[in-house]
Amino acid sequence: MPSRLIARGVRPSPPAPDAAPVPWPPSGAIWETGGQMSVDERIERSRLLYEQALFESDAGALTAAERELDGVEADLAVARGRVIHGRFLEQRAEDPEQAREDPRELALFERAAELYRARGDVRGEAESLFWVGCCHQLVRRDNEPRFRCSGGRWSWRPRPTTR
Repeated sequence: MPSRLIARGVRPSPPAPDAAPVPWPPSGAIWETGGQMSVDERIERSRLLYEQALFESDAGALTAAERELDGVEADLAVARGRVIHGRFLEQRAEDPEQAREDPRELALFERAAELYRARGDVRGEAESLFWVGCCHQLVRRDNEPRFRCSGGRWSWRPRPTTR
């Protein structure tokens, strides 16, 4: 089912100077996304939150807008990391000796995990950590366990440095 916002009582911005503030999400708003907003919806929501902060002096709206954009950044990092990973797999299939790690891949997945964790998005964090593991196992051929669970949360344990 495509995602869409169904809202009652949303007025166009900017509001009239004497109009009462409309909280976000508006009363009666329903996000039909199966629990997850699309990138376009997050960007639109951040725009509306910006306008709410600007026209209604709601300072908290800017923080909420930044959180939405962090979700967009995390989604983009995972998507870009998967494309880079796909290129590595293509190279490996064509000529395994010439396949090289793109250093951006791991950094993108780790950044996504960090952003999802900060947002409290357990699903997104888990997906990012899955890709971190794929990068280590398939690209770096590092099969040593790196994840640990503490307090019900999985975290990444980097390889200890030796000198």
